Amino acid sequence: MIRYLILCCCLLVSTSARCQEVERKDISQQTTATDESTRSFINNNASVNNLIGGGAFYVSTPPPLMELDPKKAYYRTEWDSLLLRLVTGGTVELEGRYRLLDQKFEINTDDGIYEIYNTMVAEAQLGDDYFVIFPDNQKMKIFQVYYRSSNYSLIGHHSAEWQDPPSKNMFDTREAKRTLKKKRQLFIAYAGGTRSAIRSKRQMIDLLGIAKNSRAAKFIKREKIDSNNPQGVVRLLQFIDEIEKE
Repeated sequence: MIRYLILCCCLLVSTSARCQEVERKDISQQTTATDESTRSFINNNASVNNLIGGGAFYVSTPPPLMELDPKKAYYRTEWDSLLLRLVTGGTVELEGRYRLLDQKFEINTDDGIYEIYNTMVAEAQLGDDYFVIFPDNQKMKIFQVYYRSSNYSLIGHHSAEWQDPPSKNMFDTREAKRTLKKKRQLFIAYAGGTRSAIRSKRQMIDLLGIAKNSRAAKFIKREKIDSNNPQGVVRLLQFIDEIEKE
């Protein structure tokens, strides 16, 4: 059953003596259920529309002719350890996963599956992956942090967007369905809090102020740095930081 997690004051308060301690909270009594009619779609549609086997959970009721693929709707479909640092500074450790479709963290408890309000969370660690939550166009979005330094950080935003079906000719009788496409956009984030999207290698070079024939420019060429690959961009940022320490 979809239910919304309301993190009440009793969850948000942590004493100063235990501010660094990870606690596992019983939050089953601190939530309210949503209207169960939002799940009625599951009972009358094919299993392809269920986000996990058996119809145990469903994100929302899509309009007709939309095919929901759980591998594209989630960062990872598997549950993993989820450590949350709340905006108040308190921490809580749960079992969770990251839903790309509408930018939410879910948690799995003995009492059911819940989603967490982004406004209550400052940072999160899902397995080995680290995330922060920023306001973006008046919405709270989840960004993955790949690298942090005093000058630059590399962050990425994951999303799942609906794609229109390809055009059909008059002889194609297959049912046209909109499908999800997973996307990732990398950003260079600066110490002042601003961030700029990396849309090409040339733009990455400009954002980092890399001069032609510089050591960093030669590093990009030698190491074949791909501006769409976070691991490659991290290596470049580490190289730049090492140069500045010399």
